[in-house]
This record gives sequence, structure tokens and C-alpha cells, in this order.
Amino acid sequence: MLSVLFICQGYAPYYGGAENALTATAEEAAKDSSLDIHVLTSDIGGRLPSFEKLNGVSVHRVSATKKEWSCHTVKELLSFYFAASKQINALQKEIKPDFVFAHFTMPAGIVARKWFLKYNVPYAVVLHGSDVPGYQPDRFKLIHIPMQIVAKMVWKKAKSVVAVGQPLKELAQKTWNGNISVIPNGVDLNTFLPLKDKTITTETTPIKFAVTAQLIPRKGIQYLIEALSLLSDEQKKDIEINVYGTGPYKEELDNMVSDNGVENQIFFRGLIPKEDMCETLQGNDMFFMSSLQEGLPLSLLEAMACGLPAIVTKVGDIESVFKDKEDGLLINPGSSEEIRVAIEYILNNRTLINEMRKSVLEKSQAYSWDKIWKRFKEIV
Repeated sequence: MLSVLFICQGYAPYYGGAENALTATAEEAAKDSSLDIHVLTSDIGGRLPSFEKLNGVSVHRVSATKKEWSCHTVKELLSFYFAASKQINALQKEIKPDFVFAHFTMPAGIVARKWFLKYNVPYAVVLHGSDVPGYQPDRFKLIHIPMQIVAKMVWKKAKSVVAVGQPLKELAQKTWNGNISVIPNGVDLNTFLPLKDKTITTETTPIKFAVTAQLIPRKGIQYLIEALSLLSDEQKKDIEINVYGTGPYKEELDNMVSDNGVENQIFFRGLIPKEDMCETLQGNDMFFMSSLQEGLPLSLLEAMACGLPAIVTKVGDIESVFKDKEDGLLINPGSSEEIRVAIEYILNNRTLINEMRKSVLEKSQAYSWDKIWKRFKEIV
């Protein structure tokens, strides 16, 4: 039996798109009887056990500083790096990994590189976005040059470097011109399913939009709030935005909702358990994503699999799977005015949602996790 180790600062029940993608990948891999699947991750500030078996995956957690259930700070990432590094010797003796998948260059990739140098265990690095120099220049501008140096060190020693989308690959190659492949995120088509016989009519009111996102500035919810304030009073009656997620930006977003007078249009519903997400999405009519940066967001694929067309920003690799006017509407990031125009278009063309539902459902079928894992397994 081949022993495969995944390393990442977050894992179920941690909330985050990349971490959820890792969880799905590991659980899919665990279905293969020829593989022994392990994960090295954080205990999220002591709130999770040091070891447990989850859906066939052996989850090893190290003690690391963590405040929120989402969005790691640089300090928290460093905490996981040092804690995980201390466990290399013990885990090498215990599980003897034959291969390591590091999700994110930093800190997981650095840990994998140390493992390789000490025990000659090959590794692959999966790039999700924030671990690529230049991806979030505002957030990481003070450590941009060190990030480039570290990324080159990690990527050069890796057996494979994988980006979740073509634009992310191209950005990474500005730092390192080595071979980088692209494997997109996937979706669990057994969990995320459409609601049968759901139909939008001209009388359907209000149109309900789901937003599933960490509450951080990069997700662009502030522009959605501004856009809602630009709608007429009649239009406001016809729209409901349900935001599912948590994060450090929550208080500021609450203040923006109050300042813009849209308390009756947008509602923060809190963090939704993974097992309830399908039903939650099914209870809405469309999906909304106003991110300023993404790779290929898992949340969008999950919404599409539930039959939700969307209003989505043109960022990352989204345009490779999502087509304007076929699957919903594509808009430029950071524009409240474009969001307003898109919402008005949907309100004036409600029945188009039914045709868009058929399109997103068909496209989502190509991204099942079993197909995605087969591509990752070829790397091992």
C-alpha cells in the first residue's frame, strides 16, 4: 500500500475554498484501496483533536495559533510551519510517506521541501493563489521579495508544481519559468445536486442570490453592498442576498449595510456546515461572486452543480468554465455599477434563469472529484 501525505494549514472542518478542495481530494483518494491517505494540518487553535479518522483519511493535527475558522494571518501561517516542521521525524517513522502533496507553497511547501531534503520523499506543490508572488500585492507587499525567493526554492525541488488555473500558472511563471501543470478544482456531484422541477417565473419574487465566501475584502462584498444601494425602491423589493460565511471583515460589512440602507436586501447568515451547503444553495435561485481575485473557486462549481446560474467577476480561470449569457453574467471586478446593471438585467429577464440552469448543470459534470483525483494520482 502506497502512503500519501497531504500537508495544509487547514482541513475539515476548517472553512476555506482551497482547504475544502483539499478535503475533497483526500477523501476521493482514500476510496482507493491501494493508498493509505494521511493529512498533516493545524488544530485551529486547539479546537480540534490531535488525531482522528475522517472518511477514510488519517488526520494528524499539530498545535498552532489560530483565531478564526477562516483566513490565516502571516503569524498563524508561521505558527503552523514551525509546529509541522517539528513533526517531520515522528511522522516519518509512523506513516513512512511515499509521496507528499503540499497545498500552498507556504507554509506546506516549505515543510514538504524539508521532508524531501531529510528523507528523500518526493513532493508536489498545489498552487491556490495567495501562495503565488504577486497574487495579492496589497496583502503581501511587505514580503513580496522573500516570497519569490522561497517559492523558487520550493518549486525547484518539487517533482511537480500544479496550479488550479491557467492564469495562476502564468503568474507563477513570472517568478519561476519551470514546468507548471494545470489541474482545476472539482465538485462532489453526489453531494451537490439540483432541486428537481425548480422553475423561475415572471411572478417569482424576490430573486434570491447565495454568496458563499470568507468575509475578507478580497471577496468584494463591499461592492455588492454599494450596488444594492443604487437600485430603485421597486427593484430592492425584488432581490434578496444571502451571505454564508465568516471572517474578520464582518463588522465593517455590517456598517456598510447600515450606511447604505440595504438591511432588507442583504443578510449575513453565518457559517453553514458542509453537510447543509447543498440544501442551502438549493434554497436560492442564483449565485453571486464578486471576488477581486480567484483561481478556480470551488464555491462556484458547487453552485453550478446545484443548478444555480450566477453573476460572477471575470477573475482567475472562471472564464474557462463559465460563459457570459449562457451560465449567467460575467462582470469586471471592483465595479458597483456593473453589479447594479447585472442585477437589473436578471430582474428584467427572470425566465432566462431556467435556461441558464440547464447550462451550468451540464458543465459541472466535467468537474467531478473522481476525475480530478485521477489526474493528481498520475503525479505520484
